[in-house]
Amino acid sequence: MRDWFQNFLSKFTSQGFGTLPGFTASTPTWSSLGYRDYVKEGYQSLIWVYRCVREISEAVSSVPWKTFKVAEDGTRIPVPGHKFEQLLKRPNDIMSGPAFFDAWTTFFMLSGNSFVEIVRRGVENNQGEPLELFPLRPDFMKVVPDPKLFVSGYILEVQGVKISYRPDEIIHWKLIDPLNDHVGMAPSRAGARIIDTENSAIGWNKVMLENAAQPSGMLVIPEGKRLSPIQKLFLKEQLDNKFSRANAHRPMLLENGITWEQMSISQRDMEFSTLRKMNAIEICALFGTPPELVGAGDRPKFENYKIARLSFWEETVITILDQLKAGMNMHIAPLYGDRIEIGYDITNIPAMRSVFTEKVETASKLADLGYSLNQINRRLNLGFEDVEWGDEPLVPGTLVPIMAVISGETLDTGDGEPKPKPEPKALSEFKQLLAAEDHVSPLMQGIQDGYKRASVLNGNAMSIIGGTR
Repeated sequence: MRDWFQNFLSKFTSQGFGTLPGFTASTPTWSSLGYRDYVKEGYQSLIWVYRCVREISEAVSSVPWKTFKVAEDGTRIPVPGHKFEQLLKRPNDIMSGPAFFDAWTTFFMLSGNSFVEIVRRGVENNQGEPLELFPLRPDFMKVVPDPKLFVSGYILEVQGVKISYRPDEIIHWKLIDPLNDHVGMAPSRAGARIIDTENSAIGWNKVMLENAAQPSGMLVIPEGKRLSPIQKLFLKEQLDNKFSRANAHRPMLLENGITWEQMSISQRDMEFSTLRKMNAIEICALFGTPPELVGAGDRPKFENYKIARLSFWEETVITILDQLKAGMNMHIAPLYGDRIEIGYDITNIPAMRSVFTEKVETASKLADLGYSLNQINRRLNLGFEDVEWGDEPLVPGTLVPIMAVISGETLDTGDGEPKPKPEPKALSEFKQLLAAEDHVSPLMQGIQDGYKRASVLNGNAMSIIGGTR
């Protein structure tokens, strides 16, 4: 090292003062943009990207699916055990339902695209009802654009082997890319610089720790001597190779008046922990995941944690479930015949129980306004099966259909034993009044007119009370 500096400085041919930095500021270098880059630099390298994607994937894959028959009036009638429902419980011979939706969601969040192959029962031309569903890696898939059909097909390429698909054999979900009509945009693309910054911060911190957290600096050439451009380049390369990166902060022997001057800021000056914290929060925002759920923010109070989890489900998970449901109802449901559709059931999800409780309170208010049980069930999507007498208006303040009160009919309570309700004295007197022939017509007309007026007054109740799905 001593001889090297002596030989180098003996070649000075010009006079003056100069400095040669060991580490200098420069234009930042960003990672390339592509699915594999997003996976390697984000999902496989950063805990925040990994936890956000896992949080979303685990939530989506935990939701059960149910099949419905849509009646002429739009009523959705549950069809338990339907073939569509069974297919989603075991999409293929090597994957369970949760594993399938886990893969689908992971691909969707990391690439902005998710492709599913539909294998149908008919051997010839792959026709008939669906037999299996396979999630396909987005980096293996290519969309074949068409000026008339928009998409004329898809190509799966693995290790040089290509498989072509017709448009009806592939379902393609994508997050909109304003500059690409055929392929979606990954969330990581919008946050690529934040992810790069976090990776750089981790790498820089590791080097500092390995070298006792000693700061960097610059070499100062004595006054009266100047380096030529070639000498500067050569010395810089030597410094980079011998004293930077993994070799940073190694002892350096200086002669001929050369001095070392500290120039970089310390970790405290950089507010390093604040930078790391901000990166984590921005990465969480990128994926729509509250920082509290992945440990990126301050330790939350239990009530704040509950609110964060509810927000996560309502604003992120349900949005993804809606996209997933729409794609399956568009491409798979018609293969089972008309008026079949799939839907997700979140009533038993722990985070959504408070929402269900609010729906029950809303249902009680609507029942007090006279709406029928079936109307309330459909409007609030409570998940119950319709009951035979559930389309009749309810007597305000009760859960009794108005015609049952008037006629004294028994109600089927669902246990197979219809039981008459005890008849209050007021109802008995009401029936006696109805028995008088000269009062029947005007009284019934009055009841009907009164109910119509109540319906008009309450007509906006359903639109006023929202927040249901």
